[in-house]
Amino acid sequence: MTERIISLQHMLLENFKTWSQGDHYGGSELPLADQWDAKFLGFHVETLDPGKFSCPYHLHRGEEELFIALKGTCVLRQDGKFRRVQAGDLVFFPTGVCHHFYNPGPEVFIFFALSNRNQQDVCEYPDSRKVMERNTRRILQDGKEISDYWAGEENPRSLWPAEWLKPL
Repeated sequence: MTERIISLQHMLLENFKTWSQGDHYGGSELPLADQWDAKFLGFHVETLDPGKFSCPYHLHRGEEELFIALKGTCVLRQDGKFRRVQAGDLVFFPTGVCHHFYNPGPEVFIFFALSNRNQQDVCEYPDSRKVMERNTRRILQDGKEISDYWAGEENPRSLWPAEWLKPL
């Protein structure tokens, strides 16, 4: 059996897969659940670059998520409220709670993300008025089927108070 242990204190960021979307989203990810063939849990370590959002503001109807802040500081938007999250914080989102993170900088924010894998999950994106079915990847915006996951997510900063966008 393959050993599935990683030292979070000694991770090499160059082993992470870099990602970005437009000017507002970006970081890198170490997709551990996929690498370790997890069947019922989704988990990864992720970096969030300064000045970037983690993902569109969303909620899950069928998945719970747990985040552990490992390094740095970011801002959490949760159900329309804002608060700082820093290394050592544990953040849990039950189903139905809207959320996403923003890193105002100046340093990278690193966190561990864990969720149950529910193929029947449905995600709602209130800022862009979208709904996505996990198993089919079908996306509806204002009741019409679309193919662009990022539609309506082009300027998340416009929905945030200016004081939360400034470096901490």
